[in-house]
Amino acid sequence: MKEKIGYILLAVVLGLGVYYKLFEEKSASEESVNNSKYTLPQLLTEIKVLEGRMFSGDPSQITKEDAEALAGFYKDYALNYSNSPEAAEYTFKAAEVFMGLRNGEEVLAMADLFMKNFPQDEKAPLSLFIKALAYDDLMGNVEMAKKTFETFLEKYPTSEYADDAQALMSQLGMTDEEKIKMLQEQNQDVLEENGN
Repeated sequence: MKEKIGYILLAVVLGLGVYYKLFEEKSASEESVNNSKYTLPQLLTEIKVLEGRMFSGDPSQITKEDAEALAGFYKDYALNYSNSPEAAEYTFKAAEVFMGLRNGEEVLAMADLFMKNFPQDEKAPLSLFIKALAYDDLMGNVEMAKKTFETFLEKYPTSEYADDAQALMSQLGMTDEEKIKMLQEQNQDVLEENGN
């Protein structure tokens, strides 16, 4: 009987050892997922301070440094706190601010992250549209822009941006001069139709 109790105690001790080892490995891996140097409250404070400075006053006072810092905080939030309430909003805002900063690589990364994490969000169509714009305008990758606009039109044919996507696809690969000439011709056609 004492021998059985000894085996049972040994099994319990070994089992607890394995459990604690697994728990430690899980905790370590969870910690490594969050690579932010900020806690969630610190990050939210930084975002709110910069948003307040950038969006509550004279737009001419916005600095590139503030925009870069805000984009970085949005990205940090998106990558490290993707399950929190503001994650969709901040992931999308990161793509928008990076678009304004003309940082194509970051726009693509944030748009992809948004589409992966929030495919049912109401801003999903706009996120894909911004991705296509980034390929065209920022990256100069006409082929990927075309593929992304086509994907956009397949997924969101009734989107308010569908006509814009169609028009932009027709202009892919054109120089600015060619685009201007095309628009002038279209305007002339409209004027003639209206009798002007």
